Amino acid sequence: MPAGFPGGAILEHNPLGKVPALVLDDGTDIFDSVVICEYLDAKWPSPRLLPEEPFERALVGRWEALADGIGDATVLAMSENRRAESLRDPSAIARQHGKVFAALDRAEKDLGDRPYCAGDAFTLADVALVSALGYLDFRFPGLWKGRCPRVEALIGRLHERPSVRDTAIA
Repeated sequence: MPAGFPGGAILEHNPLGKVPALVLDDGTDIFDSVVICEYLDAKWPSPRLLPEEPFERALVGRWEALADGIGDATVLAMSENRRAESLRDPSAIARQHGKVFAALDRAEKDLGDRPYCAGDAFTLADVALVSALGYLDFRFPGLWKGRCPRVEALIGRLHERPSVRDTAIA
């Protein structure tokens, strides 16, 4: 790889230079979130990350789409924020933050009193939300804190899980 090429070590495991990439014990690398989640769900089917029942699976997918939207809006706001100040459009950043806030408000409402995003069990919905909000916190620290107490409490509980704690952005 060329010196100074962005992506560093991730390129060793994903030629696209994108995260996530999962490196198995035998050195095999698996990349792309969907592929990794399908592998993990097949390898360790209990508890299921993706429920079998169609309605429950759709609810998990809806949470995943909501989290993906938070991530997409975060990337767009960050990209705009990196432009030269003379070219930066604060209204574009505000629009993307508005999408994040709308998604968080929906998450807060949909979460209700459930212990996890999609019900009583940890699923891909929780993985997606904690990942999206981790990225949001990394790029825009404190932006959403104090806005959604149920979501914030869920994220706190999720960070107690070794699988979340050990993969958090440092």
